[in-house]
Amino acid sequence: FSPLFFLGTHFIRPEFVNVLLASPDRVAMLRKTLGNGTRVLSRAAVNPLQQTARGLAVPAINRKTKNMFAEMKGMFDFSAPAKIPPMTEPMTGVNLPAEPVYSKTPPATEITTLANGVRVASENTPGSSVTVGVYIDAGSVNEDASNQGVSHLLERMAFKATLNRSHLRFTREVEAIGANLMATATREQMSYTADCIKTHLPAVVELLADTVINPKLQEHEMTEEMGKMGGQLQAIMKNPGALVLEVLHTAAFRGGLANQFVWSGAPLSQQAARDFVATNITGPRVVIAASGCDHKDLLAIAEPLFSTLPKIAAPEVPTTYGGGDMREFSMGSDVHVALGFEMKGGWKNLKNATTISVLSTLMVSDQNHP
Repeated sequence: FSPLFFLGTHFIRPEFVNVLLASPDRVAMLRKTLGNGTRVLSRAAVNPLQQTARGLAVPAINRKTKNMFAEMKGMFDFSAPAKIPPMTEPMTGVNLPAEPVYSKTPPATEITTLANGVRVASENTPGSSVTVGVYIDAGSVNEDASNQGVSHLLERMAFKATLNRSHLRFTREVEAIGANLMATATREQMSYTADCIKTHLPAVVELLADTVINPKLQEHEMTEEMGKMGGQLQAIMKNPGALVLEVLHTAAFRGGLANQFVWSGAPLSQQAARDFVATNITGPRVVIAASGCDHKDLLAIAEPLFSTLPKIAAPEVPTTYGGGDMREFSMGSDVHVALGFEMKGGWKNLKNATTISVLSTLMVSDQNHP
């Protein structure tokens, strides 16, 4: 009885519920208790074949029931839907703003060098969003045996706790302005980039400056990230396509570029990471680039934030191209081969780098017809 009564009193109109009981005294008791239209039938009033039928049957439709069914029909009647204009037609009564007029000439690139050597570059491209990046001329090429893998670690430590913010506060502030942040590190560069709408340019530049200049590098965060890097190292060992690039640099170069970028698993101390930041993130090695903002606005925001960086030039990292052959065992069934050739000046030779980039695209543009 209790499930039926619960369903009838809470979810179904009472006049739709029939309660079947065996004893007349319980029938009398319920009739006094239920005064809401629920029909209480004694077992003696119906024969056994009618009990189930009457207990499950919908009662005769009265006036209240007709009104309720009429309302339900109006709610779920899709036979004659209202005419809605197609999405291809403009809505009436809506005044759309005029389309922006874009210049036919590309925006000029403006570059300013601060007193400490930091370079600020920008292009005022049209649109409602802005992209800002802080680029650092440092990477695994600047590592040695005492801090191998520190640039890889700093990539993963980006946007965590700083000297001014906890990790939680940093995350909350990024969420509040709807910014999209990303950090990457390679053998020769490290980058911290952000996308947001133009009105949040001051906030996003300040966040980037804080994570680049003032990383707290807490011990427990470093330990957590090194654990993840260990899993990444195991994944690379099982992926010959990724492992072959590490082997290629080791075979081709003698010096800084031969350093392995991926952390090898050797312990990294908090002090080693802080020393790397202090030594390599200096004024002449930092570039702030933005697309979608006025250069004067960017300069007014970035100059006081990055003027604290010391004016220390990048040291010369001895690297020579030697070539050679190197083979590494990988836990997989496939064999991957990579060939490398020396290009004088590397990516800093703009003409040769552009030529090689085009050639590389042409060589791999159609994998079915190499």
